[in-house]
Amino acid sequence: MLKWARKILLALFILVSLFVVILIIFAGRLAEWAVERYDEEWTGRSIEVDKIRINVFTGAVSIDGLTVFEPARRDTFFHIANAYANLELTHFPGGDYDVTEVRLTKPRVTVEQDGNAFNFDDLIERFGTTSEDTITASAEPVRYRLENLHIDSATIHYREKTIGSELTFYPLTALCPLIAWDEPNHHYELQTALTSGGTIALGFDLNLDSLDYRLATDLADVQIAPFAPYARDAMDISVLEGLLSLQFKLAGNFNAPSEVALSGKQGLREFRMADPEQDTLFTISSFSLAVDSLNTASAIYDFGTFEVQGPYVKFELYPDGDNFTRLLRDTTSTSTSSDSLTTEVDYSNPFRLLISYAEDMVEEYVMQNYSIDSVVVANGTVVYNDYTLEDPFYFRLDSLLLSSGALNSKNSDLNFVARSRVNKSGIMDAALSFDPHNLENVEMVYGIRDVRISSFSPYSTHYVAHPFQDGLIYYNSETKVLNRIIDSKNKLEIRRIDVGKKIGRKPVYNLPLRLAVAILRDVNGNIDMEIPVEGDLNDPEYKLGKVIWGIVENLLVKAATSPYRLLAQAIDADENDLKAISFDYLSDSLTNRQRRNLSMLGRVLKVKPELRINLHYLPGNTDELSLLAAFEAKKRYILKIDTLREEEPNAAQLKDIEALSINDSAFVNYLNRRLLFEGSLSPIEKCKRYVGRRRLQNRMEAIMNNRKRLINDYLITEQQLPPEAFTFVDEPDRTSDGLPMFEVQFDVYEP
Repeated sequence: MLKWARKILLALFILVSLFVVILIIFAGRLAEWAVERYDEEWTGRSIEVDKIRINVFTGAVSIDGLTVFEPARRDTFFHIANAYANLELTHFPGGDYDVTEVRLTKPRVTVEQDGNAFNFDDLIERFGTTSEDTITASAEPVRYRLENLHIDSATIHYREKTIGSELTFYPLTALCPLIAWDEPNHHYELQTALTSGGTIALGFDLNLDSLDYRLATDLADVQIAPFAPYARDAMDISVLEGLLSLQFKLAGNFNAPSEVALSGKQGLREFRMADPEQDTLFTISSFSLAVDSLNTASAIYDFGTFEVQGPYVKFELYPDGDNFTRLLRDTTSTSTSSDSLTTEVDYSNPFRLLISYAEDMVEEYVMQNYSIDSVVVANGTVVYNDYTLEDPFYFRLDSLLLSSGALNSKNSDLNFVARSRVNKSGIMDAALSFDPHNLENVEMVYGIRDVRISSFSPYSTHYVAHPFQDGLIYYNSETKVLNRIIDSKNKLEIRRIDVGKKIGRKPVYNLPLRLAVAILRDVNGNIDMEIPVEGDLNDPEYKLGKVIWGIVENLLVKAATSPYRLLAQAIDADENDLKAISFDYLSDSLTNRQRRNLSMLGRVLKVKPELRINLHYLPGNTDELSLLAAFEAKKRYILKIDTLREEEPNAAQLKDIEALSINDSAFVNYLNRRLLFEGSLSPIEKCKRYVGRRRLQNRMEAIMNNRKRLINDYLITEQQLPPEAFTFVDEPDRTSDGLPMFEVQFDVYEP
């Protein structure tokens, strides 16, 4: 029996030894077979491998030519020329999984994104989810240690299908000295280039216990053109290019993502943005900004020099919009409400993520403590073209220089100076001073000289149908805005002004320009005006073109008031009788005073048949519809009308209606019963609901039409005026200072 036992043990030893030898010799082959045999079962993807070498004595594992394909198709997802790992196998039985080196040589991965979905989501779903029971089953942590991780000559090809963006990073190298279960501090380094141009170097440190992080970044001349598809997601542009350079250090904590500390410098060269027709909209020769210290938690914002060289912007206005807003795409379908922002974030566009992050920071932190060493904008050009008129208007500022000294929120003011050439002939000089604690408080001293007024003929011919043929503009302004109250002293001088005859087109404003100029200019043919401006600025627009035209328009408004006095003198009348035809509220009949005013207008046109009357209807400063609602409701109450029939009150009833207050308790109870409502609505609102809004609007429209008919009939029948001698103009956006009226304006006849 013992001999048989020895023979059996010897046979078993030989078999085990043979198995170990086979395992040592063929471990790699077995691994190759297992990977290719069970690849789809294990990973859901097809995997091919050229060769696997395993040395069980040294722990060295080498894999050549590993390829992972996309699910259900033969497109390569990941390929690596060689992967090498050195395992401390003798530590594994004791539960210490130590790897002394991992080197990945020439890995190549293709990352595809479609909205918020990626081509590796299936792998994350398969391997990235762990049940809670599995996590809590073992009380002991897994003891792992990975040293000397190297990635050499890698290629990452990124493709966003929805937007159409593609980026290729090559060659990419990365390293990590240590990743261990008992070491919270991690350090990573990465260097890469983009095939489209530029290099990127990153250094990243992270503490997994505290989640403190530090990031050092160096981007050199990275071409931003590959990122243009993301901008096209919001704007219809054909070109977005430029060379971006960033060198900064960033520190923070992932538990407080909006509290960051940043320092460094940023630069952009050769930037250009063009519309779909390749027309350049915005360019910058160079831009640089130094960030000395930015700390959101401590509210410190210290910047160095802000410098822009050669900026160019072209703004064009069209009848259907402008060249910037018409490029904007409708993004309402991809936007999320503020209530759902935390749960519905669109990760498909990094620009939107950055904007969302910046908005969160702006909401949380107010930049109240800031400093800037200096601001310089040099050799700038601003082009403004207005194609909304019959004749295009061209305006150009070039050789623009804007500069400042040190700017600090602790200073009493922030000062800038600017100088520019205007339309190739004129000069603009300006000095601006801002309150650093409220940038809406500003003082401006600026002036322009030697600007040809003929440049503004497209506006003058459009609005008043008269071209400016000759003349030079000299304009100086001292303006102060404090707490949104403007106090501006302006002096306008137009030398040798010459206004052309009225052209054959319908003007926007019928203003007597030639008459106004003849009255205002002196014996030398010059106009010299002092124009003070005071008021409350709800929406100030201080653009040079608008300011200049605003002054010219102010000149025309002054001229428009002159004909009343002159025409009144011509017919020996009071000029106030020529300015308006007023009506009492709810009145639609002519009084003796209204007939006298209309007779005066008839006399004016008989003396000056070249004139035409424009009657602009202005509602009164009291809501006439409310008065009508109160009258109709009280009439039904006094006359005891329970149906929709029309019935007019007699004189006694009319007095009762006028004497009845809408706050009378009996009347209010009457309204409540009719409306079956006793809520907190005002009596006027109850009257409107009781009578009916549509009925009131129809009645109000009938009153207004009847007023026009009475005036029309009187001027034609009593004054013998032809119908083309006058016209009615409705102005619903304006109101009179008192009663409803027809404001009278005159056209000057131009043969």
